[in-house]
Amino acid sequence: MTLDDKIKLYLENNSKNYHNEKNNFLIQNDGKSPPTDKVKINNDYLNSWNVDSLKAPTQSEIDNL
Repeated sequence: MTLDDKIKLYLENNSKNYHNEKNNFLIQNDGKSPPTDKVKINNDYLNSWNVDSLKAPTQSEIDNL
């Protein structure tokens, strides 16, 4: 499962619509290991999060989806 798939589940589990929110977060892949403080799967990482009334997921929350 990709990071985008897991973020979609995270949003839906928190009563948010993925299609309405997909412009409010940015998944980035620089072709190398992501920064250690970022939520990540493989080389994809969550670079920004601006979803209204919902905190960004933690690595643990993403891992558990």
